[in-house]
Amino acid sequence: MSASVMEAFDVDLFQGTQARGSRFVDDFNQLRETAPVFYSPGSQAWILTRYQDVADMMMGKFPLQNGGREAFIFQAIPEAEWQARIPNLVTQVPLWIVSTDTDKHARLRRMLMAAFNRKIVDAAREYARFRAGELLDQALNEKGGVVEFNEQFGRAMAGYVLFKLIGMPEEVFPKLKDWATWVMECFGGAGIPSAEKLERAEKAFAAMNAVVKTELEKRRVEPRDDLITTLLQASEAEGEQALTLDEIYAQMHVIIIAGHDT
Repeated sequence: MSASVMEAFDVDLFQGTQARGSRFVDDFNQLRETAPVFYSPGSQAWILTRYQDVADMMMGKFPLQNGGREAFIFQAIPEAEWQARIPNLVTQVPLWIVSTDTDKHARLRRMLMAAFNRKIVDAAREYARFRAGELLDQALNEKGGVVEFNEQFGRAMAGYVLFKLIGMPEEVFPKLKDWATWVMECFGGAGIPSAEKLERAEKAFAAMNAVVKTELEKRRVEPRDDLITTLLQASEAEGEQALTLDEIYAQMHVIIIAGHDT
């Protein structure tokens, strides 16, 4: 394909996704044959369509980075208003482990892998069995014998066990669905998030941060075998390895939402 034709061709990931359906496959096949490393003006992103390029990028060997997307994500709100309206999003989204690259990503990954150690996972096994049995008993006793499995079992099982692993209190579990919904509506769909969606996600961030802060303060007095304790200990380390409070908040957002809503 000539350069002039490629300039007119684009794969906009945010426009008409449902209507286009499987035509996306044709577009990606076309890119793979003619411009496998392609910058999409519509998506404002690089699109890689070859396996080896994607693998190299994930290993930090490809000269593309994940940063600098805030101006695109937050554009529904004027930048002059970011600190007043979405301060947590502006500060913490760039610190998510999925938003970082190379050394920053490796540093966060090492800390989280250490935090999700075998001792913490093994300690949750009996609790997971108990919760599974309890939720199945409730499902079997449901009137009419009909169960909405995703809400009554899947979401509850994932959420309760996740909270046990990371050390979040069960009493805030009822708020988890709203947090996940507000964050995923903002960051999990196609298109540029509206100002309303950004502000709902900000509300979820602020609520999660408040709970995490309270739990961190508790762990200073009474450490436990959970993720929050491990992250607290990492924040008290010396040198470049120490986690900041905003970095802790950011990783907890990813873990709470991805570990439950997925």
